[in-house]
Formats: sequence, structure tokens, C-alpha cells
Amino acid sequence: MIGKIIFVLIGLAMLAGSYAMFQQQARLDTFKETKCVITSSKVGVSISKKSGKKSKMFRPKILFKYEVDGKKFESDTYAISKTSTSSRKWPEGIVARYKENTEHPCYYDPQEPEDCVLNRDKSYMGSIISGIFGLLFIPIGLFGKVRFGKGRRRSGYHHVDGGPDYEVDVGEYDVDDDGDCDD
Repeated sequence: MIGKIIFVLIGLAMLAGSYAMFQQQARLDTFKETKCVITSSKVGVSISKKSGKKSKMFRPKILFKYEVDGKKFESDTYAISKTSTSSRKWPEGIVARYKENTEHPCYYDPQEPEDCVLNRDKSYMGSIISGIFGLLFIPIGLFGKVRFGKGRRRSGYHHVDGGPDYEVDVGEYDVDDDGDCDD
């Protein structure tokens, strides 16, 4: 029973995450364009250690300044989704496009002008994948057979739904010195 509840909760969490990602991407439609100046442009590296192995993840790390209604802001958000990759190639290409001291269009949220991105291209793939998995986990939890850990075993017993437990007589066997069973 606990396994079923866990599967349903995981499915619901994935659906909620999918919805939040979708809303975040859709929010970009409300962003307004302004001009920004790139103040720093490089490839950022984060290192994680899993199972004793180090892995590097790369992302564009671009700092820019911009102005909205006479107020100055700074941001380092390339895109609304924080994407990183194990290859340097993708972030190096982006950094090459956004050289220091160059002017580019950027996009800010008129409700929260401190939220600004250089790239407002949308990608719903993460939201779709999370939603699909969420939709798979819920029915498995509700209708599937889910058990964690060791199942209950009753040696010599068989249970028939709606019927009593009964013992199965498999006969008696003697085991001799070499491990063989004799009748």
C-alpha cells in the first residue's frame, strides 16, 4: 500500500512541476524588449561528484546591464530555463555571440523588471516529458501492483482470493550426505 501512495505522490509532483515549467515558459510572452550591454561573457563550469566520479557541467555565464524606466538593472540569466550540458561546445557558441561591451536586445518582465533574459526562445520539452511521466506514475500507483522491499512469503501456504489459506503437502524427503533427496 505504501508503494502505491509513493507512486501517486511522485506522479502528482511531476505533474505539478510540469505545470510550473509550462507557466514559466508561457510567461515569456509578456516580457518586453529593451537594449542591454554585455559586461562579462564566459563559460561557467560546475563540478559534481557522484559515486566517486567527478563530472563537469557547462553553461553560458553572461552578465549584462539594462535600463527600464530610468532604473538600472543587472542580470546573468541567458534563458528562463537554467540549462547546462556536459559539452563545452553549446555554451562556447553562445558566449561567442555575446561578446563583452556589445549591445543586444534583452527581454524583461514588466511586472518584475529585475527578471530579464537574453534569449526568450521557448522549450516545452521538459514540461512535456515531466507531464508524461507524471501521467504514467499515477495510474501505476492507483491500479498497479507496487511493492517495495521483500514481499511477504509464507512457506508452504497458498492463498486464493476469497478462500482460506491451506498448506500444500509436498511430501517428505530425506537429504543424504551428498545433498541429494531420496524418497
